[in-house]
Formats: sequence, structure tokens, C-alpha cells
Amino acid sequence: GFGDEISGSIGFVDAGGQVAAKHAVTAKYLAQAVERSGAAAEAAGVGFHDFMGMVTAIGEVTRKSGKEVGTSTKFMFKQFTAPKTQKVLGDIGIKSLTGEGDLRPSMDVIKDVAGRWEDLSRSQQLAIAQAVAGTRHYNDFIVLMKNFDTALMASANSQNSQGFAMRKNSIAMETFSKQMEVLKQTVNGLAISIGK
Repeated sequence: GFGDEISGSIGFVDAGGQVAAKHAVTAKYLAQAVERSGAAAEAAGVGFHDFMGMVTAIGEVTRKSGKEVGTSTKFMFKQFTAPKTQKVLGDIGIKSLTGEGDLRPSMDVIKDVAGRWEDLSRSQQLAIAQAVAGTRHYNDFIVLMKNFDTALMASANSQNSQGFAMRKNSIAMETFSKQMEVLKQTVNGLAISIGK
């Protein structure tokens, strides 16, 4: 999945590394979430970078595993097509269908909900969360809505990650080189001291 947005495994490594470096999630967590729910996200119209943002926002707060959040988001993506979810969203003026009757991309709907979240009553928020995420996962949806700015920031970090892994490796190699040079000088100095 996500083939058009990332170019092979290095694109994933760059995105995962960059997001993990800037947010309280690990690259392993992100990989688990993508493995569990990436195909469902793509099928629902959620792009790779937006998906990375969503699972980061949920994971930072809940501290659940990537597999758990992947399961939760997979359920959410499936529920966006359910008539009950479409009705609950329609009741607050958010359309999940296009004018032609096709499903809108889930990410567009999620952004619409996030934009209205603070203006909704607590009972409306709960109704939407339960319709979208069910009784087992609704807390993750509430966390996502309350931390949607984090999702957007992590998505931007993922999008701007090209070359991250190479830069990180270059810094590590440079540091290692400097450490080896200091060690070499120390050994030479020690040899000179012993030789006196």
C-alpha cells in the first residue's frame, strides 16, 4: 500500500525515523500500525503521511502498541462506510458522500469532524465517536479529535522526511569517525608516554 506516496522502503524508513524523532512514538510502533491498518487506510482514502499523523496522535496519548492502534484505525476506516456513521455525521452537517453518491475520502471527513469537534456537545461527540469507532475503540477516536493538531504536525513531519535516514546515518558515521580519531590520538599519546 501507499505506493504512490512513498518510494520504496527507504521512504518508509525516512518517514518513520523523522516522525519518531520528533514525536513520542517509535519507528517500530509506526511500522506495526502500518502493517495492521495501512491497506485499510489507503482503501478508505487516507494517504500514508496522514495515516502516520493519525496513529502518532493516538499513540502519543494512549501509549498503546502500534498493533492496537492499527486495529483501532482499521475499524474506524471500515465504519466510515456504514449507514449509521453516515447518518450521525449527516446530523451535524458533515457529508460522507459526494454529490455523485460516491464515498468521500475518509481523511476529508475526519478533517471536517476535527474542525467542528470543539463546537459539538459532549453527547454529539460521543455519538460520533461510537459510530465511527465502536464501543471498543471510541476513546482512540476522541483522542485523535482532541489532538488533531499533533496529527497534522506528524503528517507534515512525515511529508518532509526525505533523506532523514541518510542524514542520521551520516551524523552517526561522522561521530564514530571523530571518536576513532580521539581514541587513536589517545593510544598514540599513551604509547609515547610509555616509551619515555
